[in-house]
Amino acid sequence: MEILKTSKDDLQTMRLMWDEALHFQKEGGNPVWPGFPEELIVKEIESDLNFKLTAGGKILCYFSIAFSDPIIWGEKEKGDALYLHRGVTAPEFRGLGLTRFIFEWARVKAKLINRKYIRIDTWGSNKELINYYVRAGFRHIGYKELGEEPELPAHYNNLRLAIFETDVE
Repeated sequence: MEILKTSKDDLQTMRLMWDEALHFQKEGGNPVWPGFPEELIVKEIESDLNFKLTAGGKILCYFSIAFSDPIIWGEKEKGDALYLHRGVTAPEFRGLGLTRFIFEWARVKAKLINRKYIRIDTWGSNKELINYYVRAGFRHIGYKELGEEPELPAHYNNLRLAIFETDVE
């Protein structure tokens, strides 16, 4: 397995995985992401902020990173964290702990760029994912209540997020 930057050639596969994730979210009774945010993903690809976990040429997961997240993290945002966003796992590979491989990759990446923390967030009502992040070694920092946030995708408006961080070392 290896983590590589995504390219525009990956968009069709990523879109299919996204749509499958939406179906999974609906079935689980969780909040559901909006449709595939292609413009945002393309911007991340062009900025070298979107990555894929692959094996044998197949995309198992993909995710994006950010180097700041001031709207969600507020006064805790001090340029000392690497942020993980929009992680999607192919259905046939769910439950194998692949995100832990991504977390370790993020730990190395964060250390290389002198960041102290890896941070992640999810919907505050997603108890299963909240528990998963805690089991994976993240501290549940608390909840962030968002209002209307024009700088974020629309599905973040009036949302309650659970926020997490883990030390790089």
